[in-house]
Amino acid sequence: MLLRKMMILMTGAMILTACDKQTLNSASTDTTQAWLTQNAIQIKTPVAGNGLDDLEALGDLIGDARVVGLGEATHGTREFFQFKHRIFEYLVEEKGFRAFGFEADFASTYGLSQYVATGEGDPEELIHDMMFWTWDTEEVLDLVRWMRKYNETHDEQLTFFGYDIQNALRGIEYALEYMAAHDDPKKAYFEEAFSELIDASDTYENYAKYMLSAEMPKKLELRAATEELILHMEYKRASYMNKTGFEAYDIAHRHAMSAKQLFWAYTILNDGPGSQLPLSFDIRDASMADNVLWMLEKMGSGGKMALWAHNAHVSKAMLANIYSTMGGNLKQILGDDYISMGFSFYQGKFQARGQLENLTDVDALPPLMEYNVGPAWPGSIGEMMESANVGDFLVDMRVAPEESEAGQWFRSGHPKREAGAAYMKEPETEKELMQMLEQAPKTVPLDNFDFMIFFRDTTRARPLQRTLDRFNMTKNW
Repeated sequence: MLLRKMMILMTGAMILTACDKQTLNSASTDTTQAWLTQNAIQIKTPVAGNGLDDLEALGDLIGDARVVGLGEATHGTREFFQFKHRIFEYLVEEKGFRAFGFEADFASTYGLSQYVATGEGDPEELIHDMMFWTWDTEEVLDLVRWMRKYNETHDEQLTFFGYDIQNALRGIEYALEYMAAHDDPKKAYFEEAFSELIDASDTYENYAKYMLSAEMPKKLELRAATEELILHMEYKRASYMNKTGFEAYDIAHRHAMSAKQLFWAYTILNDGPGSQLPLSFDIRDASMADNVLWMLEKMGSGGKMALWAHNAHVSKAMLANIYSTMGGNLKQILGDDYISMGFSFYQGKFQARGQLENLTDVDALPPLMEYNVGPAWPGSIGEMMESANVGDFLVDMRVAPEESEAGQWFRSGHPKREAGAAYMKEPETEKELMQMLEQAPKTVPLDNFDFMIFFRDTTRARPLQRTLDRFNMTKNW
């Protein structure tokens, strides 16, 4: 979440870019539209638990892929969230998938992972404990409850895990607790090394303020202390494993690794967002890919998982021609074993926070609110998807012959409306909109994604009570 505040809030209304390929003119529109109409797989409902017959065609299209990245065009759309649950239901029931990874902090998600595995804890409280309002919703709660219910009645268990890097403190604290359980005398040494961070972080907001205001020497000191902690754990590995076994050690070690990954990203930032920001994005997405591969290895050679993230992270292409993505890293390593599904929409509602001008002023973060946007931009991906006139659907863009006009359209750049944690309102006049579209980078659909999932009309994700209270909101649904 902390990296999200400094990075995604910069983008406001984000538009993905794969390259600067020229947008095709409207001459190809009719043929592409006809191809979409013919090849679209209609979605009868986004809601899980309503049968899987309309998704049967996915079986051959997904094939033997082991990792499916499920994107989202906003961090606050109900239909996107619901359908990712439904696709996961299909992948579990029909394709043998057994894990769902989330764009959420590894350490902060561990309690929810344990709930799915054991039933211990209150899922609503544990979702809130992930500390990011985007996932503190009815839709995510429905998903984790479904996963827990599945585990209660099946021998092959489902795993829920976070793979993002957002809270170094929690990773460090977990590692220190593991050391304490082994009466490791080095624990006191490392507690002293992290004492200033621990003392300043009585709340997450204060942790965020400390991390954002710390000078570079202090950040480098924390990074070095984390690296020393990891080296000590690896040196003591045999002793630790003799007492707790490999699994407990491996989990504690990964907690420490997630803290190291975050400190690396923040020390690259070099005292604030600037020329080093793209490299910090690189480190974040490379770290997420590394954490996904770590879990995939734990699952064994037949392991399969789905990933929940923003389109920007599941994309196979570089973002804005500047930095690599989690999906791009996974594609390079896994090849055809990785499939990316992007999401798009025509019009509707979503929730987001406003644009933050001063990235280091945590107290100035705009409130969470509902946005309602009109029809997709002219010439955009959303407009083309709507022209198929088949409602909500998904389509495998890979099957369009490269030499066909549809194949060429999927390989050319087009505007794509998106929002991350923050959203900057679109221009109010047609002239301003056209100027924005002229200057904006474009998304090449097939460079970024294998599938496109489209919803014509959307509604906002529904916050749970703690987030409603935090932002003084009342239910309007």
